[in-house]
Amino acid sequence: QAVSCPVIMEAPLPFSWTLPRAPYRGPSQSPSLCSGERCSVLLGSIWRTLPTVPAVLPWATCVALAAASSRTRTKSKKKRPGLGFSMKKVFDEPLTDYDSGPKLFEILKYPHPSLRRPNELVTEFGARLKQLSENLFRTMYARDDGCGLAAPQCGVNLRVMVYNYLRTLESINPAGETVFVNPRIVASSEDKDEEVEGCLSFPGFGAPVIRPIWVEVEAVDLEGKPYTKRLEGEEARIFQHEYDHLDGVVYIDHVTEEDRQVIAPQLKKLMSDYSAG
Repeated sequence: QAVSCPVIMEAPLPFSWTLPRAPYRGPSQSPSLCSGERCSVLLGSIWRTLPTVPAVLPWATCVALAAASSRTRTKSKKKRPGLGFSMKKVFDEPLTDYDSGPKLFEILKYPHPSLRRPNELVTEFGARLKQLSENLFRTMYARDDGCGLAAPQCGVNLRVMVYNYLRTLESINPAGETVFVNPRIVASSEDKDEEVEGCLSFPGFGAPVIRPIWVEVEAVDLEGKPYTKRLEGEEARIFQHEYDHLDGVVYIDHVTEEDRQVIAPQLKKLMSDYSAG
């Protein structure tokens, strides 16, 4: 998703149970299951509690009572009351109306399916593509810590990405705004370095990622004209982070197993939030 601005590294800025059941072992070998005020009967793997019964009942009678109790509850079953709040439902389908006018997109969080879907090459150029890029910048700038955003992070599965490698927390510096359409890395350095990266699709935390220190890229502009560009340093890192999104890759895919254990609670929380939605 989005790469976080490199200016604050203490918290990297941005650049998706059930209880085990005991196996059923058949009826109890004791002559009676019921005694006292209540009776519990195992039907398959579901325990049911029966109303008050005589002191002792044979197994067959217990089963019959359990079935009758179940039918009674089924008929009188009422709708379960709400919990007093509701979570926003996750929309899993690709976004469609994304280039017809100015829009502020929702930035999708891991593990939303859009982050892993294949992304198509752009084949139509012009005003609507320009509008999409402007909407991506608008969405990115809506976050104080966003300096890069790829279309899949907003539910648009096209090979389009934007970033502003000059943005700081104090200034936008629009001279750093860059749009890549259908980019392709054609060369990269053997030398690599490691930096902590964050992502708008993984808000609130980051982890170290190793990447080449420069890359050479082929792409087309908003009018479909091809060009080649060499990127170095921090811009190269931001580009590679966003480029990964176009291939369905997220930055945690590059994180070592040791570092992944560190961020495991945050990942679990994201997956839990997504499932709840």
